[in-house]
Amino acid sequence: MLKIEVNRQSLLNILQIESRGANQHADLPILSSVLIQADKTTALLKLTSTNLNQAILSTIKANIISDGVIAVPARITIDFLSSISDELVTLEEGKNLRLKISTKNHQSSIYLLNPEDYPKIPEVSKAESIKLNCSQFKEAISAVAFAASKDDTRPVFCGVMFYTVDSSSLYMVSTDSYRLAEKTIPIVSASQNIEDIIIPSATIQDLLKIIQSQEVESIELIAEVDQVSFIIGDVTLISRLISGEYPAYKNLIPASSDINFTIDRAELLQTVKIAALFARESAGAISLQVEKEDQVLTVNSIANQVGENHSQIAVSTDSSGSINLNSRYLIDALGSFDSDLLDIRFSKGLTPFIISANSDKKSAPVHQHIIMPINT
Repeated sequence: MLKIEVNRQSLLNILQIESRGANQHADLPILSSVLIQADKTTALLKLTSTNLNQAILSTIKANIISDGVIAVPARITIDFLSSISDELVTLEEGKNLRLKISTKNHQSSIYLLNPEDYPKIPEVSKAESIKLNCSQFKEAISAVAFAASKDDTRPVFCGVMFYTVDSSSLYMVSTDSYRLAEKTIPIVSASQNIEDIIIPSATIQDLLKIIQSQEVESIELIAEVDQVSFIIGDVTLISRLISGEYPAYKNLIPASSDINFTIDRAELLQTVKIAALFARESAGAISLQVEKEDQVLTVNSIANQVGENHSQIAVSTDSSGSINLNSRYLIDALGSFDSDLLDIRFSKGLTPFIISANSDKKSAPVHQHIIMPINT
């Protein structure tokens, strides 16, 4: 039967990660637990959690006194370890599914679940994978994930689509059909290509949390027929993919536009936030008007019960035109960029409003955001 000695903080940290995979409200009680396997030959604890849509596997070092497998309820175990300050804890499996947790100052027991009821976790094939810079990946996924839809009647829009080009670049795309975000990052190394896999938004959010908790320079991505795996240091996240065909979004982005201008990102973001205060009655609608003669962008918003706002920003433009946009969508988009200058373009009529990081125009943008205009 399992008996181990382990650093309390290390165990707590890894259980908090694992709890993202456990389902506290599941019809199956076993899914609210974390499976812990003690392996004396490797001196490692192997932890597993799942909600049947995704699974989190991890390892930490421990003093394994005797091997064993237990299923511990995640919430009470985390709460208990968070409430004590002892550096070392001993976990000892007892009879009748009881776990004794002892420290220098505390003695507690927790009711276990039957580990034989735990679902089987799919294997991860490591034969082919893609290696990515962890910092670049985290920045990129944060810049696109927010644009995914929350309407589960259209499942393919409720995630982030990944694909690779020539084993050199990874593209990440999300859309809710009113806006679309795309970001590209270089691949460190690759032994496989990826064709249009859609990763659920919930998995993406858990992945970001795991990345934040791990100090690693790179991560591995492994795409298989119906699942995707991310290896982040000692943690592996496995997720089902969303089935369905992603729209051919490239066909929706015009190669050129009638109105083009370059603008300071921070100044535009501040101006749009002010305009949004006066746009609450109009469902956040604001008007952007570009003037070639004066080289200015005017942002207008009107609220019949509050007042109106008109702001101007200096721009570099080659033509004049106007467009109506949802201010919240524009604020979200502007906040996702980290460059000081942005290239913006659009045409007359209900054509896309396209934002990209300022570049030399010789190559495709590595980060762009598309917003569909409002017909008013």
